[in-house]
Amino acid sequence: MSIYDFIAFGAMLVVFCGLIFLVIWLGDLPANIATKRNHPQVDAVRVMSWLGLLFTGGILYLAAIIWAYYDYNAVNQQAENPSLKELESRVAQLEANLKQAEDHA
Repeated sequence: MSIYDFIAFGAMLVVFCGLIFLVIWLGDLPANIATKRNHPQVDAVRVMSWLGLLFTGGILYLAAIIWAYYDYNAVNQQAENPSLKELESRVAQLEANLKQAEDHA
């Protein structure tokens, strides 16, 4: 074996280690995104990204990235906040109750 064989083996080893690192980094990328965005289902995103990366040819992996970016807070705020018409009717009712209380006093 010549020195060139050792250099080629070393280069292949570096490339192989780099590919392993890249797969691990890509597998955890959606979970890291979900963690930074305070996603309520980080563990499920992590499982979906690994299954998608390793077994489904990337289809579930792309879905995991989209799921990691999904903003649950915006949906919850719309569901919890009453509409403007509800607030206006509530204020009108409170004003009527206040006027009625002032008339009795």
